[in-house]
Amino acid sequence: MKPFLDSFVRMLMAEMEQAGSKASSERPASRRLFSAGVVSLATAVMQAACVWLMAGNAVKALLGVGSTVAASGSSFFHSAPVRLPLMTFAALTASFTLFVVGNGWRLRNRPAAQWRRQPLSSRQKVSSLVAVAFSVLSLILVFAEILAHNYLHPQ
Repeated sequence: MKPFLDSFVRMLMAEMEQAGSKASSERPASRRLFSAGVVSLATAVMQAACVWLMAGNAVKALLGVGSTVAASGSSFFHSAPVRLPLMTFAALTASFTLFVVGNGWRLRNRPAAQWRRQPLSSRQKVSSLVAVAFSVLSLILVFAEILAHNYLHPQ
C-alpha cells in the first residue's frame, strides 16, 4: 500500500509542478497539497462527528425501548416461580464451583501427590481466584436478595 501511495504522491507533485511552472503567480505545489490535505481532514472529521451523533441517537433509542420492555416484564421475573428456581440454581452452581476448587486444592496438597506436583501458572492461579470470587459474590447476592425480599415484601 505504501509504494502505491508514494508513487501517487510523486505523480501529484509532478503534475502540480508542471501546473506551477505555467502560472508562477500561484502558490507552490507543496502548499496546495498541504491545503488539500487540511480540507480532506476537516471533511473527514465532520463526517465522523455525524456518524458518532447518529449512532448515539440509535443507542439512546435502543436503551429507551429496552428499559420500557424490561420495566413491563419485571413483574413476571419477580414472581416466585421464576425467582426461586433461579436463586436455587445460582446457589447450587456457586457451591459446586467452590467445592471443585477446594477439592482440587486439597488433592494437590496431599502427600501422595507431592512427587508429581507442578507449580500452577499465573493464568491458572488467576482463573481459580476469579472462580472463587464470583462464587462467593453469587452466594452473597442470593442471601442478600432473600433478606431484601423478606424485608420489602413481608407475608
